[in-house]
Amino acid sequence: MSNCESRDDSIDECTNDDFESYCLPTIISMACATVLEDAIDELAILGKIGTFAKVSAEYQYQSVEERCSSYIPETQLYDPETIATYEEAMLRARYIKFQRDRSFVEKVLYETMSSLVKNNEFVCLKKYVDQHYTNINNEDEVFRCYDLNQETFNNLENLLEQERFQNNAKLQKLSETIGNLKDKIEDVCLENRVKLRYVKEWEESRLEQNDLQLDYAEVFYTRSINNFKTDIDREMRINAEIEGFILEIQQDHTQQIQHWMERYDTEIEVRDTEIQMLKEKREDQFNRLHQLSELFEQHRNDINSYLAVKEIRRLEEELRQKQIRAAIRIQAWWRGTMYRKCLGPYRVKKGPQKGKGKGKK
Repeated sequence: MSNCESRDDSIDECTNDDFESYCLPTIISMACATVLEDAIDELAILGKIGTFAKVSAEYQYQSVEERCSSYIPETQLYDPETIATYEEAMLRARYIKFQRDRSFVEKVLYETMSSLVKNNEFVCLKKYVDQHYTNINNEDEVFRCYDLNQETFNNLENLLEQERFQNNAKLQKLSETIGNLKDKIEDVCLENRVKLRYVKEWEESRLEQNDLQLDYAEVFYTRSINNFKTDIDREMRINAEIEGFILEIQQDHTQQIQHWMERYDTEIEVRDTEIQMLKEKREDQFNRLHQLSELFEQHRNDINSYLAVKEIRRLEEELRQKQIRAAIRIQAWWRGTMYRKCLGPYRVKKGPQKGKGKGKK
C-alpha cells in the first residue's frame, strides 16, 4: 500500500470532530504552507549534496525486523553485497539512512503543504507522527526481547558448560574403569594360561606314571607266566620220571594222582582267567589313553585359536593408536597454521574508528 493510499484511509477513518480539530484558517494555512515550501526547497537542495551521487534514496516503509536485518555488525570486515571495507560500508549506510530520512521528511512536508493549500488541514502530518511513535515503541519492544534472549542464551551457555564439565568427569571415570577391567582381563588370561600349562604337565606326568605302572605289571605277569610254564615243565618231567613208579604203585596212589590232576586243572583255569582280565584292563587303559590324547589335542587347538585372536586384537589396537597419534599431529599442525596466519578464533579484531566516522559524516 502506498503512502497516499494510507493517507486516504486514515482520513476516511477520522470522524468529523477529529477532522475539524486538525483544520486551520486560510491565512494560517497559507503561512504554514509558505514556511513548509521553503523547508522543502532546502531539503531538495540538501539531497543533491553528497559523495555518493548515484545512491537511491527513495523512502519505503520497513518493518522493525527489516531495519534490524540491514544492520552491519562491527566484527564484519567487509560488506557482503558490495565487498567494501567496514568503514566504507558504514559510511555508505549512514549516507543512505540520511538520504532516506531526508526524502521521508521532504515527502511528509510536501503532503502536509498540499493538504494545507487544498483543504486547510494537516491530518496526514498527524498520521505520520503517530506512525513514527509506533515504530519507536516497536523498536523498544524488540530491544527488550533481545536483552531477554541474550540473558537466556547466557544461562543456557553456563548450563552447557556445567554439563560439559560433568560429562568430562564421567568420561574420565569410565576410562579409569575400562583400564581396570583391561588389567583384570589380562590377569585372568595369565592365570588361565598358567593353569592350562599346569594341567597339561599334570596330564603328561599322570600318563607317564600309568605307562610305567602298566609296564611293571606286564613284566610281573609275564614273569609269573614263565614261572608257571617252568613249573609245568618241571611237573611234566617229574610226571614222566615217576610214571614208572606211579604205574608200580598206581593202585596205592590213584587217589593222590587224581587229586593232583584236579588241582592242576583248577590252577590253570584260574591263571587263564587272570590273564584274560589283565588283557581287558590293558585294553581299557589304551582306550583311556586315546580319549585323553583327543582331549589334549582339543585343548591345544583352543589355546592356539585364543592366541591368534589375541594377536589380531593387539594389531588392531596398534593401528588405532597410530590413527589417534596421526589425528593429534594433524590437529596440532592445523592449529599452529591458524595461529601463525591469524585465522579463525586467532584473527586480529579491529575496533571501530568512531572518531574518523564522525569526521567524515
